[in-house]
Amino acid sequence: MATSLLLQAYADYNDLMDLTEDMVSSMVKKIKGSYKIQYHADGPDKPTVEIDFTPPWRRISMVRSAPPPPGGVIHLPCVTTG
Repeated sequence: MATSLLLQAYADYNDLMDLTEDMVSSMVKKIKGSYKIQYHADGPDKPTVEIDFTPPWRRISMVRSAPPPPGGVIHLPCVTTG
């Protein structure tokens, strides 16, 4: 398993998403010669799935895109300021 930690002073999450998008898409292009790769999601004997890393990527909200929990309610923590 590989992980990555990316920090940048005075950057917000949009800046880090831009940086990550550029880093990953550039790496795919350099390694594969294309932004599109074939992924064997169910094993090498099953049909491939094409993944397109061409920037810009579609950006979606994690909370809005997650499937609803049992009961259909998401309980977010209460934040208070002081």
